[in-house]
Amino acid sequence: MKDELLVDYLEEASEYLRAKREELMEFRRQYEQLYDKDIREEMDILNGEINKKKAEITDHLYENAEELRYIKKYFPEYFEVLLEDEEIGKILKKKKFLYRQSKLKGDEAVHKLVEITNARRRLRDAKKFLETWHGTITEKQLTATYPILKGKIRGKHDSWEVITKIKELDKELKKEGWVVIVSSKELILQVIEKFIIRLKRAEMIYMQAKAKYDQAKGKGSVTEYSALKSLKKAEKRREHLKRMIGHLLLANPEFLSTLKKQKSWLQKKKKSELEKFAEKVGMKRIREKTWLEKMNKKLSVS
Repeated sequence: MKDELLVDYLEEASEYLRAKREELMEFRRQYEQLYDKDIREEMDILNGEINKKKAEITDHLYENAEELRYIKKYFPEYFEVLLEDEEIGKILKKKKFLYRQSKLKGDEAVHKLVEITNARRRLRDAKKFLETWHGTITEKQLTATYPILKGKIRGKHDSWEVITKIKELDKELKKEGWVVIVSSKELILQVIEKFIIRLKRAEMIYMQAKAKYDQAKGKGSVTEYSALKSLKKAEKRREHLKRMIGHLLLANPEFLSTLKKQKSWLQKKKKSELEKFAEKVGMKRIREKTWLEKMNKKLSVS
């Protein structure tokens, strides 16, 4: 619904996922006892439904990024409840750049992103080293070569334990990098333009795959199947890139709004690829005062 509060949607989505997971757990219990093929198929169907809902939730968060930030700003305690929700929390934490904004702008943002990129590179180097290390390794041995891990790894650990920790650290750095990118109009523009270039290549590959499939029709099941498989792969790649570009535009409502309000919008005969995308992307803008009244009423009832 157009006027639905984001929190109403998230609460309903959480209940949906919780019910599906409980159903899945019951099927899993039955399967462990019976090893029945039909039960396995039901489990696959449920997993598909869960993944589809999670993708829908992610899309909804992007479309309502402004409202998400308002929830965090005005209702921090309730926002923490959402973060701790067993179903919704994981998705929110993964997309922290939608509600966290970096105060760094211009060159400061660029320098911060370079620092994060370099730190991730050093973590990858440490991971590659540990993949060849057998047995335990001490904090002193590790930090002598990789000081980035100082204070992160203490005592003596098996190499696989340290690798697991490095992966966690890398995930957090990646999230911080996206916070910086999404908060900077200059950086987000650069990233989107790179994705647009990739999309152009993907569209070319898709057209080639489509032509090959059209030629392969009726020329034997193996040839036709192979061509169809390539076509579906190319189409999936193309649609994935379109979705990513749309998400990036939605992640910074101010940037998207600026693009939509440009004076040259209706004057240009030929629009840029970025303008074409921005024109198609619909974002939900909210009236702060009215929204606050609805949220206060909602939470007072809850």
